[in-house]
Amino acid sequence: MNMPTAAALVAPVWNMPVTLTPEQKREQELGKWLAAKAALDAAKAAEIKARKAVIAAFPLPADKKEGTVNVPLNNGYSLKVVLKQNYNIDQDNVDAALDAIEQSGPDGKFIVDRLVKFKGELSISEYRLLADENATAEQKAIKKLIDGVLTITDGTPTLELKEPKGK
Repeated sequence: MNMPTAAALVAPVWNMPVTLTPEQKREQELGKWLAAKAALDAAKAAEIKARKAVIAAFPLPADKKEGTVNVPLNNGYSLKVVLKQNYNIDQDNVDAALDAIEQSGPDGKFIVDRLVKFKGELSISEYRLLADENATAEQKAIKKLIDGVLTITDGTPTLELKEPKGK
């Protein structure tokens, strides 16, 4: 009598497709995202650490804080290092400083006009008021004008896994 081997008994099970419930599929996708996020965070941290170590290993001009430095390497290669500084304006106090600059002399107004750029930024809450079902005819006309210069595209959604709060 020929008895089937254990492998012969199990083989059909290995070839069967696995059907996941919707909840299992969501958990699986969430797990994949968490793993990818952890790998990305680790890679970013490792890359910035390695970048800083490379910059520290090469002699760069001590007085140079911004701009490009090309460091010659072996066999005709070179390392291009772009040094950057971040400039941020104190939004709460910029108006007072600009007023003082304007009053400082005949070139003050001209300098202020070139020194600080103000970027037009849409107030989403105000825009949504124009699109409200109770908007006036004037508001609807304004919305139509701003829609002529407005482009709306889908952004990249964000995810954050919130841990339960401790008791």
